Amino acid sequence: MRPPRATPKRVVSQPEPEPKKKRNRLWWVVLAVVLIALVGVGAVIGRAVIRNNYYVGEDNGRVTVLRGIPGSVLGYSLQDADLVGCVGDDDVLTLVSPDAIPSNCNILEVTDLQPSAQEQVRAGLPSGKREDAQSQMIRLIGGDLLPRCEPVPTTTAAPTPPPAPETTPAPAPPRGSCCADYGSTHDYADADRSSRSDLQDGQLMSSNAAAGTAFPSPPGGFAPAPVQSTRRNVELLLLGFAVIITTVSLLLVEASQEQKITLDLAKYALAYTGLFLIAHLAIRRYAPYADPLLLPIVALLNGLGLVLIHRLDLADEQTALYNGVEAPSPDANQQVMWTALAITGFVLLLVFLKDYRLMARFSYTLGLAGLVFLAIPAILPAKFSSVNGAKIWIRLPGFSIQPGEFAKILLIIFFASVLVAKRDLFTSAGKHLLGMDFPRARDLGPILLAWIVSVGVLVFETDLGTSLLLFSTVLVMLYIATERVGWLVIGGGLLAIGFFFAYKMFGHVRVRVDTWLDPLGDYANTGYQISQSLFGLATGGIAGTGLGSGRPNQVPFAKTDFIIATIGEELGLIGLAAVLMLFLLLIVRGLRTALAVRDSFGKLLAAGLSFTIAIQIFVVVGGVTKLIPLTGLTTPFMSYGGSSLLANYLLLAILVRISDAARAPVVTKKKGPPPIADANTEMMPRV
Repeated sequence: MRPPRATPKRVVSQPEPEPKKKRNRLWWVVLAVVLIALVGVGAVIGRAVIRNNYYVGEDNGRVTVLRGIPGSVLGYSLQDADLVGCVGDDDVLTLVSPDAIPSNCNILEVTDLQPSAQEQVRAGLPSGKREDAQSQMIRLIGGDLLPRCEPVPTTTAAPTPPPAPETTPAPAPPRGSCCADYGSTHDYADADRSSRSDLQDGQLMSSNAAAGTAFPSPPGGFAPAPVQSTRRNVELLLLGFAVIITTVSLLLVEASQEQKITLDLAKYALAYTGLFLIAHLAIRRYAPYADPLLLPIVALLNGLGLVLIHRLDLADEQTALYNGVEAPSPDANQQVMWTALAITGFVLLLVFLKDYRLMARFSYTLGLAGLVFLAIPAILPAKFSSVNGAKIWIRLPGFSIQPGEFAKILLIIFFASVLVAKRDLFTSAGKHLLGMDFPRARDLGPILLAWIVSVGVLVFETDLGTSLLLFSTVLVMLYIATERVGWLVIGGGLLAIGFFFAYKMFGHVRVRVDTWLDPLGDYANTGYQISQSLFGLATGGIAGTGLGSGRPNQVPFAKTDFIIATIGEELGLIGLAAVLMLFLLLIVRGLRTALAVRDSFGKLLAAGLSFTIAIQIFVVVGGVTKLIPLTGLTTPFMSYGGSSLLANYLLLAILVRISDAARAPVVTKKKGPPPIADANTEMMPRV
């Protein structure tokens, strides 16, 4: 009997491993070259800014006008001596180069100054321009110079020394700190150091007053006050950093997606740089004293938004390639075009709006225009105004615009003017209840008007976000104008009534509330957006997946309503916190402008514009993170879209104009001759 035939083993051929994609090393070479170039450009810009800065400080014990900034980098000093002061016997100050000090020069030492002035000089007196530093030297000579020492008189007769030759004058006596060894101090009259003329031809001349005619000098003498720095170079330097961050982010997106370097990348970087350089030059020319942080913060936010929109465009191309359909046109091109249009509006508003207070004269006209802008989408048929259920658009062939974005600014201007003009009416005493002052019933007009407008937007346009934004902004402005908590209580009550009414009457409001309470309850339908947003934020974690390495395109409307979710997924909690910090800085600088400006209209207007950004950010981030129901608002300066971008840049232009007026030095106008009606009667001599 033969043994059973062995069954041969089945050999399964292993598939050959796919060759690994060779990572294009050219990417890293180009990235390194671009980084080196950007660092070099930043160094050149930084050096130019440093070399154009002057201040008064100490150099080898001498009071010196220094060029640069205090400090050193890797042992390399960031400043050098530019001018030193020579003080003559009659307290004549001459500013000379440290390389050409004359032999008879008594160099102004730090120890020649009062103790308080010595500390200031050693710490460095910031000036800015060279003329400002010279003015600082004038002030030191005018008020902080110690008196000279005088030899102690002797009682014993001494032989008269031979007269000294006229060509070798005796050295000037030392000053205050040496008087203990030299003798007593001479009580110079204040007039000897206070009655000084301006700096002319490198000298500060003094006119000695006669004995007994001393008079107290004002602080700092009669020297001109230092010229206030415009800080435009600081703005340019910060814009350079924004350009570097945006360009590097674009390169990182391309590298992570293994894309080739195309002209689109250079187009985005060059267009972005050129547009904000134009905006900077416009501010330098038409608003030189504006806050130097406003434009750089907005530039960085806009640049990061452009990077994320470009990253989502690449994801859309890959999805279209996978599905075998034609790739859509990139939205980043449209965003660059809208940015150019927005900056054009920004520049034009700066050029033609010389004084923001002019808007208060046309406040009722602007308020009426705002109401008309809000009403137009509600009147138009749905096919010309409705997108995703909200009637907030004006849709024309090849063109669409959201007028509510501009109505928001116009209504803020109107309410600021009305609250200033009628402030006494709104602060009138009403009922006092629970430690709070409530307004009278007949004074509730503004808040009722804002409430009616907000409810009308919600009813006729089904736009919860704009409704909430308008009412909250007006409520905050009312509180700022009156400083009464009663307005907040009444506003909160009206807000609760309106919300309850909307929940009971409108199905879309109920859907949003139910989705907010349980987004996974109807995951495939109404809860899909917020669920995908939460999944994306969870995927990002603390540090994020990296630019270009996540899947933010899985979230609907990732370029508009949910761009915050894109940031959270690819940049993580750290990146999202950094973006929110930029918005916080922008809001704080706007509120600081409101505090610094001198007139009430400017204060309310700047505060209202700043708070509308703050409320919008809170509503957007709260909706994306499931803190509050979704409202449909977009993130300022970052989301894709032209209407929001253009309106926010106009808002920024108004803030820049108010900031320029707040920081500009006050020019005292000389009083002219009195009118003939107010002139005194004079007796004219007979000729």
